[in-house]
Amino acid sequence: MTAFRGFLIANHPQILSSEFSAVEIREALFQMGPTKAPGPDGMNALFYQKFWHIVGDSVITAVLDFLNTGVMVPDINHTILSSPIISDTQSAFVPGRLITDNVLVAYETLHAMHSRKKGKKGSIALKLDISKAYDRVEWSFLQVIMQRIGFPEGWIKRVMGCVTTASFSVLVNGKPLVIFIHPEDSVKEILFHHDSLLFCRANSNEAEAIADILQVYAKASGQSINLEKSSVYFSSNTQSDKKVEIMETLGVKEVERFWWGQVGNERKIHWKSWEKLTNAKKDGGMGFRDLRTFNLAMLAKQGWRLMQQKDSLLYKCFSTREDAKAICRIPLSRRRVDDSILWLHNKNGRYSVKSGYYVARQVLRSENWAECSKGNDEQQVWKALWKMHVPNKIKIFGWRACQGILPTRLNLAKRKIIAETFCPICLQSPENEMHVIWECPVAQDVWAGSRIKLQKCPLGQPDMVQLFLYLLHRLEPDDVALFLVQAWMLWSQRNSVLHGGKLKEPGWLNKRAVEWLEEFAQAQDQLAVLQPRATDGNVWCPPAHPFFKMNFDAAIFNDGGRSGFGAVIRNELGEVMAALSAIGPSVSSSDEAETLACRKAMEFAVDAGFNELIIEGDSINVIKALSSSSPDLSVVGNVVADIKCLISGLRRVSFSWVNRNCNRVAHVLAKFANSLEEDLYWMEDAPPVALVWLWSS
Repeated sequence: MTAFRGFLIANHPQILSSEFSAVEIREALFQMGPTKAPGPDGMNALFYQKFWHIVGDSVITAVLDFLNTGVMVPDINHTILSSPIISDTQSAFVPGRLITDNVLVAYETLHAMHSRKKGKKGSIALKLDISKAYDRVEWSFLQVIMQRIGFPEGWIKRVMGCVTTASFSVLVNGKPLVIFIHPEDSVKEILFHHDSLLFCRANSNEAEAIADILQVYAKASGQSINLEKSSVYFSSNTQSDKKVEIMETLGVKEVERFWWGQVGNERKIHWKSWEKLTNAKKDGGMGFRDLRTFNLAMLAKQGWRLMQQKDSLLYKCFSTREDAKAICRIPLSRRRVDDSILWLHNKNGRYSVKSGYYVARQVLRSENWAECSKGNDEQQVWKALWKMHVPNKIKIFGWRACQGILPTRLNLAKRKIIAETFCPICLQSPENEMHVIWECPVAQDVWAGSRIKLQKCPLGQPDMVQLFLYLLHRLEPDDVALFLVQAWMLWSQRNSVLHGGKLKEPGWLNKRAVEWLEEFAQAQDQLAVLQPRATDGNVWCPPAHPFFKMNFDAAIFNDGGRSGFGAVIRNELGEVMAALSAIGPSVSSSDEAETLACRKAMEFAVDAGFNELIIEGDSINVIKALSSSSPDLSVVGNVVADIKCLISGLRRVSFSWVNRNCNRVAHVLAKFANSLEEDLYWMEDAPPVALVWLWSS
């Protein structure tokens, strides 16, 4: 361990040793996925979020007790990541990096090795397999490594408290079999990579150096290299005698390929073409991903990262050529800034696979417009269906019924699976979706007793889409949902009868459908997570001394030729210290107008000499952008950077979002700009146009 040196940044030990707060614990818990990672008792984060008003104090006390003392209750486990010690070459499980980065780098390196036909200096790629990597690391090794890195003792105590109290439960025949890992036992758990890929020159000196390093590492960590599963790949220009010598030194075998795959096929009934299933739900599909289009979107993400993250490992291994069209109507910065590439299909200006996939699908749809275009009537059906407050399985049932792909006798006969087409219940007509759900005498008996009085609805709709559309125009949303549940019960009853069951009384089916829908609604209410309520935001509140509060707002005028900006600065008594009403340019979105208004207001505040400000606006996107420490790559990113530059010169500043009622004065001033020929400013005077709202606040 003497050769291992620490590399924590100077102030990080102080940060890790700082006191924890109850607010941090609550925020961390409410950021957790509600239904993910339940504990041994089956309680996941949803339980604590839902009943925080009951268990919150106890949770905070327990967590603070561990964080402050480092003593872990054996039934609790916690995992902590510290990003400053993460290597530049680690691409997995790190925000902002992709696990595929190292795969691409490895492929590029192996391709270069394979293509190297000339020269005397060969190279090797060594794939190492760690024998049961997860259970061979000693806790003492982990503790010494953290000490050598430079972690404070309190932090190390917390981490060791986590790993030394871990316990595991395995379900055997549905019952938990608990295996406790005692601190003194030799079996330990820590996450290590099972496979590693090393590159070096193909010579004896480097091969011997690697072998020595692996031996030292194995002795220090308790890891064991599985040489039988490890292998080496040589560049094409490596001589045969060198290959033999290096393989003997390392004790591994040569391989020709590192990656391979296999494809399996299973034939089933294809009720709908994959092309149709990949359409969006609003277009009658299921919203499944088109794998070819998704792969293109993933590939585009790598291209985007190559253009944006020039300090990444991937960029250092690849060269790229940037080619972008001129982008018009982007608000310009007041400062001298470098040009940057934006992704216009995301509000934040950053490329995402989701937005790339959407654009690719739109391009493909435009190429096949005649096949993919849908009428407005059908669009209404899909939109209403997927928004219904019913279980997803019933939505899918409704979608299949409207698409005509339920396994009715008529559909099965069309696919040559059966010969009989008539309804197995009434034996009067061919069985399709409309017959089972609407036209069969058994179905008509059910609808006759329904509370939504469907017996008055005429027969004769050509298909389920037209029937559904007819009901949408004549029934309340809750009644349409009840119709769908009753239709699903009719289909379930049909399947039961087909397999030996008996018909239910129509009255029982109707009553059960109502009860079933009510039970589902109650369950949804119980699962809903109560979000913390904000304080009463209908009244503007003055700032505390010595702060001044600045409210800003923007207005977009119907003529489209310009916009308006308004701002007002008040003291702790609510007195107006300064205000403005200014003319703005033509804008393409409300976010652009609000951001420009904020910049105008900040320039005004700085020129007027205000150094301690609370900045309030009713645009949540602008407030989030200003509060974020990350660079803003959106269309208004330059304007946001201008505002942050202005803010950096102030003594103290904070941001908060308020609703429109608290921002009325700024809103009135922004709208007033539509009647101006030039900007208006007021110093220590109330704008006459805003007097009513000033008095009411």
